[in-house]
Amino acid sequence: MGTNQGGPALSGKGGCILAAGTLLLLLLLLAAAAAGAFLSGENFRIDRELLRQAEDKYGREAAALLLEWEELIRRDRSRTDREKLEKVNRFFNSRIRFAADLEVWGIRDYWATPVELLCRKSGDCEDFVFAKYFSLRELGGDDSRLRMTYVRAHVGGPGSTVTQAHM
Repeated sequence: MGTNQGGPALSGKGGCILAAGTLLLLLLLLAAAAAGAFLSGENFRIDRELLRQAEDKYGREAAALLLEWEELIRRDRSRTDREKLEKVNRFFNSRIRFAADLEVWGIRDYWATPVELLCRKSGDCEDFVFAKYFSLRELGGDDSRLRMTYVRAHVGGPGSTVTQAHM
């Protein structure tokens, strides 16, 4: 399971290799969220047609998980950002398995929406980040404290030329 043993953070476990062209998908997702296409403020409700489509494509379990996400946000009574962060981390880290895009999507890099992540029940680090970021925003988390960070790190020991992207 994708658990975060190091305390609250806006990422799942593992590394990610990101293609430059996938930035467009993120920008579209951010614009849609800002316009209310995915998230609808304190009246957060997943479109019932989307739930039906998720069930048709991914099964009853996927639709049920989307409803759990909806309830997490609609019934939240957290008083602090820390409580919200811990609640969101617990939700995603206990339900979503870390897996590379090649395994989940059959391609080298794919930036999944929160809905896609929940329906597939697996994703890589940026998928965890996007889902947690949008969930925290919807829970009323302080925007000035929310960040997405992209880092390219050398992995494989001294002298290695292998790099991975991490969020």
